[in-house]
Amino acid sequence: MKKLAVYIILALYCLAPVTAIDFGGIFEIDYYGLIDPTTFYESERIRLTLATEISGRSKSRWLDFHLSGLLYAQPIGEPAFVELERIVREAYLGLHFSIFDINIGQKFVNWGKVDILSPLNIINHSDTTVLSLDNILEGSLPDPMVQVQVYLADSFNLEIVYVPFLQPNIYPVEEILINEYLELDIPPLKKKIFDLDAAFINTEIKPFSELANSIHIAANYTSYLFDLIASYSWSVDQALDFDLSGIEEEITEFPDRDEHLIRGTAFPAYNRIHNIGAGVSFYLRNLLISADSALKITRDWDGSRMEIKNSELFSTIQVERMFLNRVRVQLNLFHKYVFNYSAQLQSTYGPFMRVYINAVIDDYLLQKPQSQVYILAHFDTHFFRERLLLGGNFIYGYTEKAYYIIPRIAYKLSDYLSISAGADIWIKGTAEGLLGRNETRDNFFIRMQLAW
Repeated sequence: MKKLAVYIILALYCLAPVTAIDFGGIFEIDYYGLIDPTTFYESERIRLTLATEISGRSKSRWLDFHLSGLLYAQPIGEPAFVELERIVREAYLGLHFSIFDINIGQKFVNWGKVDILSPLNIINHSDTTVLSLDNILEGSLPDPMVQVQVYLADSFNLEIVYVPFLQPNIYPVEEILINEYLELDIPPLKKKIFDLDAAFINTEIKPFSELANSIHIAANYTSYLFDLIASYSWSVDQALDFDLSGIEEEITEFPDRDEHLIRGTAFPAYNRIHNIGAGVSFYLRNLLISADSALKITRDWDGSRMEIKNSELFSTIQVERMFLNRVRVQLNLFHKYVFNYSAQLQSTYGPFMRVYINAVIDDYLLQKPQSQVYILAHFDTHFFRERLLLGGNFIYGYTEKAYYIIPRIAYKLSDYLSISAGADIWIKGTAEGLLGRNETRDNFFIRMQLAW
């Protein structure tokens, strides 16, 4: 009770000099159905969502604050409620001075110049279980941090972000249990018998329970010709690696056979990375061109450790143009290259188990093809005095020969009330985890939203 009183007094002290307060939010009801070729479709959920935000600033603008929250419940279908640690989204206090700004609290930071899947946006973690690619409300998650922006000139500033705690990405796969008995008889080799009783478990890490001490630094240059950013991060990667030290293989040799006894559990491991990136944005006649590229250096540069992701280079370029003052079109080209992808794996396991465990790890979508190229085309347009919105995305995965369509339609019933619908469907194949969402669940949705 004393701690609560202290927090209330501190909040009132912070709000005392605030003279302007803004309040807004949304309430929405959505229905999702899964699309299955065998059953046509099946109901997935009906969810009620309330998202609110409040912000304020002092008269002299040296102090401001921002607080936003999210509540949801699924009364029909499988019951689900928002987790306590995800109720508060952004909650930070800003202090503004003549040559620098400081933001303290939980917030979003986006450094990328492209609008989607920028390799520079590695500060915040994400939820890869969301059903829709563009559902930012559910898919994007803020992180606690201290952010300092120093203005060295009118067009140049330096930004430093310190993230004290690890907030891992959320994955659709929680555990893989292996309980098998295999016999391989391949003459003239001896018979191989494998007795497996093992598990790969993605245990949950509670907020503020594990230190990360991640540092992110960016230099920004802005002019009327172009915008530039160069960034460097020394951070704990929110993407999943594994600790295989708990899985042991015991081999007993007999004259006519070898018996392999495999026991134990593999748990998540989150390792440090170096991320070196750059981005640019400029106009070329009527085209807005943006590009980002980043080199991620992991602990497994030589590619010999199957439980740790290899280093990779991820680049993207985006071209945008408005046609007829009505239709906005974007074209994105993405390329990801994994270094030392075919390197010889080193482990204490035998050859068969090495291949077997590596295949299990791939189920978590750590890294798949060595080189991935895919194209995203987006368009949106308005009709009836901007009441009707038609839009969509089409993705072509060149490496996997995969096709992904994301149609969208929305209509404003009033200034505050709207209804929308859409679908996320793989026509052929998937992009093997590259899009940052659960790609195995094609779906459609209908949503009604009240905004204020």
